[in-house]
Amino acid sequence: MDEITEDFPSYLARITRLLVTRLVIAEGNEVTLLAQINMTARLIHQLERHLRLLIVAETDHPAEALLDEVLNPENPRERSLTWKEVGDALGVSPQAAHRKYAPKAEKNDS
Repeated sequence: MDEITEDFPSYLARITRLLVTRLVIAEGNEVTLLAQINMTARLIHQLERHLRLLIVAETDHPAEALLDEVLNPENPRERSLTWKEVGDALGVSPQAAHRKYAPKAEKNDS
């Protein structure tokens, strides 16, 4: 495999564009802006499902540690999981999950 010579965000953006285009073509659709938007939305949905599965799957790390990593992004508004989903994954109420994992800035906004 070739060495990546560009920064990771640029690399990820480039391969995402290529993947979306290839998926649109694989479904037999014309590569239009609307087709790319629809495929991107579908891809996001599948990535979020995969993320949820990773959180609740048995791993070397406890689920709570994984949740803490996922729920504390640099920008809390970018978090894609709901507090109900987090609570369900931990077996607690959405309120309990929010109290434990909500970043301090988000708690102060409430």
